[in-house]
Amino acid sequence: GGGQRAAQQVNPSDGSGGGGESGQGSNLALWMFETNESLKQLSKKLRVDSTPVSDSEFSLRAFPKNRIVSIHDSNDDSDVVLSQVQQDVLSSRSTDEHVMIAHLTPYLVHISNLGELIFVNTEEHQWLHTVSGHAEHFLKPDGLSCLPHLYTAQDEPENSLSAIRKEISREFDITYLFGEGIWSLRDCYVVWEFKKHIDSGALGKAYRYAVHLSREDRYTHYVILGDITTFYIIEGREGVIISVNKGFWVKPGSKSALVQVLNYHNENMHLLMALCSELEMTPIGFLGSGGFGRCFVVEDKRKLKFALKTILNVNDSVPALVHGEFHKLRELNENTHVTN
Repeated sequence: GGGQRAAQQVNPSDGSGGGGESGQGSNLALWMFETNESLKQLSKKLRVDSTPVSDSEFSLRAFPKNRIVSIHDSNDDSDVVLSQVQQDVLSSRSTDEHVMIAHLTPYLVHISNLGELIFVNTEEHQWLHTVSGHAEHFLKPDGLSCLPHLYTAQDEPENSLSAIRKEISREFDITYLFGEGIWSLRDCYVVWEFKKHIDSGALGKAYRYAVHLSREDRYTHYVILGDITTFYIIEGREGVIISVNKGFWVKPGSKSALVQVLNYHNENMHLLMALCSELEMTPIGFLGSGGFGRCFVVEDKRKLKFALKTILNVNDSVPALVHGEFHKLRELNENTHVTN
């Protein structure tokens, strides 16, 4: 995981890579454990503290700058997200953050597709829950990458960017998707945030996203923060920032680093994708989640639709619950089928 990568690459004494004698390795492991425990306690304090802190202050508290690790360059010159020419063109056209996102979208669509995902613009929608639970306090990241259909689609907002997006759509032959994330599926998303220029405030805002996304479950969550030249891959788990890796769109190694994140599938995604592959089904929607699973709308090659329930944490009581639910459904529809 990202914590292990950080432990291997960061030396607290001189900032160089890990390694050396076994005693040094033990000291480093102990330092990493103590640091992560300290960050976990601090993160909990920041979440429940009634006194709000600025994004800049949060960035300083949530993750030390000296633990940010640079992504390793590769020898493959094609392993880049943007060429220098493309970056220069984007820079000249990006008059503000929202215009920048519109122009970056074709590249975000491409990089998401490499991970078998789609890119959805979520700029206008507050879907990321905060501790208060009040909708007016929810956060609205700029985008997310997810499996097709596993988000709530919305119409394209009518604003000054409509003409720009229409022109870009024709030039790159892409479709802009708009909507919001489904909170109960947040572990299946990679979240994106963009700023014209990244500063400590921008990092703090992205750190907040990662903390809120991961604070109530045990899964790894990724947030990618970018500007016109730079991006940060932020890894959160259990309400703590575990690792931060910095890269540049035009440097070899940038594409593979992002694809690795976009290809990350936790057990929930693995189970859904494996079942759909085995049954030759395609997920086309989400019905909801309950006490022991999630329920998706799936479609077969004949375009027939079915409900597919995935159960991850199986215990002694689950088989009885499943059969009880099956018998209830059979009473409603004699054509219901169960696949083990």
